Amino acid sequence: TAVTVATLPIVLADGALLAPDGLDRSRGIIFEIQKEVRAILPRREECTDKTVQAAMRFLCDEWLCDVKADYADKCTAIAAALTIIERSLLPDRPAFFVTAGRRGCGKTTLIIMLIMAATGIRPAASAWSSNEEERRKALLSQFIWGVGYILWDNIARGTQISCPHIERSCTSAYYSDRKLGVSEMVATAASAIHFFSGNNIGPRGDLASRSLYIRLAVDRPDPENRKFKHPHPLS
Repeated sequence: TAVTVATLPIVLADGALLAPDGLDRSRGIIFEIQKEVRAILPRREECTDKTVQAAMRFLCDEWLCDVKADYADKCTAIAAALTIIERSLLPDRPAFFVTAGRRGCGKTTLIIMLIMAATGIRPAASAWSSNEEERRKALLSQFIWGVGYILWDNIARGTQISCPHIERSCTSAYYSDRKLGVSEMVATAASAIHFFSGNNIGPRGDLASRSLYIRLAVDRPDPENRKFKHPHPLS
């Protein structure tokens, strides 16, 4: 059973790169990696401590240079992008909360940067519903579609989120539920990574132990007007 399509190589626990051409039958992953990407993949012996240090310096000081966050939060942001790539091999997957004290800090922009870096496609956002049944139906539809992420955007300020369906999907390889409109149960891969964006939001209940936080700093009343090193964050 094919559970996902991977457009980037996946790093295994022993450091080896998993990047076959076509279907990996033992894992159910279809690899469709562009030849240009394959051509620049590093060899394992090239990944020295010095190379890793240079890569982290580039990611934090160049790619995320305009993100108002400390080093630990930038590392969590990088981990979020890597989690999207590695999601098919992870038995448990964290949800990521991107929050700040006020609007205009770049929460959604940061999530767009992370998802575009991992997928190459500008993400679509999903509206957060206070109705549990609506969330359940939306979640199953997303999983059937085979998305690599779910972006719950513009959540009301101060909302503390708990959802049994999302909590279950974070710790299950497969997600089963009744198909909308028919008396039929369906099972689908649950490897999509959840992103939540809003001001002073956070998880509660079981979701709190299954989430990682990225907190953006606010040091002025109009953070959207601060100076940026990159004229466009997605360029």
